[in-house]
Amino acid sequence: MKLLNKIFSLGQGLLGLKKGSRNFLAIFPILVLLLATSCSKHEKKTGDKPLIYTSFYPVHDLTQMIGGDTVRVESFMPLDKDPHIWEPSPKDMKKLASCDLLVVNGANMEPWLDTVKENLPNLDILKLSDSVDLITYKGAAAIGDFQYLARIDIEAGKNKIDFGHTHEDMMRVAFIKDEGLEQKDLVKKAKDIMSQKGELVHQKSTNKVEEGKVYGVEMGHESGEVYFDFPDKGKWIFISDRISEDLLPYSFVDGKGNFLKDEGKEVSLMEGSSSGFDKITYDPHSWISIVNAKKYLNAIQEKLIEKYPKNERI
Repeated sequence: MKLLNKIFSLGQGLLGLKKGSRNFLAIFPILVLLLATSCSKHEKKTGDKPLIYTSFYPVHDLTQMIGGDTVRVESFMPLDKDPHIWEPSPKDMKKLASCDLLVVNGANMEPWLDTVKENLPNLDILKLSDSVDLITYKGAAAIGDFQYLARIDIEAGKNKIDFGHTHEDMMRVAFIKDEGLEQKDLVKKAKDIMSQKGELVHQKSTNKVEEGKVYGVEMGHESGEVYFDFPDKGKWIFISDRISEDLLPYSFVDGKGNFLKDEGKEVSLMEGSSSGFDKITYDPHSWISIVNAKKYLNAIQEKLIEKYPKNERI
């Protein structure tokens, strides 16, 4: 029972998964593998132990599994904080100066990592994501740019955008009535509109559509939905600062629950950066697979052997 509880706790730490959920069951074998690795290690008491800081809970747990009693493993980020929004204080940064190694996930999971490198250029850092093949996707376009332009045939009243799990903080969207502009003129108009930062709108909220106004849809690392109340029925142009992708999915849904694309009422006019430059972002959860989990563990083991060869046989 204790082993099962620890597996569940690790699942919560990784992705906030609920016991019995489909996603938890999908990665259950990985969690068993990680804990089995931990249980198979021989423990040995040591005197002075090297100090290793880890970025957040899952990385801390993996490092502790491999290091066992040969090292002292501390979490750089407090365990009750969200790794997507936490920022270290000057006091936190000072702690790193005395450690032997910092182990991080990488792949944009730790936005403060560049600051650490600037302030502590000699600190040894192990980035676990370097050991796996990362999944990439196009991130949000810059202000004054957009990634997606579409013509939508919409009913007056409340419609919604459904979006999935994402690491973007915000998705910026705007709507204008379709006036039959040529492509180049439409792109110019859309870019002018998207030069606005946008009004922040929260999940589950209903927002009256104002033509040419930018709405910053709050994402917050969760799936959700936001409603838009259109004043008129007809053809509109939908502008978004990002493309819907497998890792960052979103869909336009009408008041009857029908997906506009499925009904032929959403026609893509342009996909890709309007400036010709696509910002590439990495999915920090790319390692959630048996193969990649082993690579994370191997990377930690190899690094510890490199730094502390006397402990290799322990």
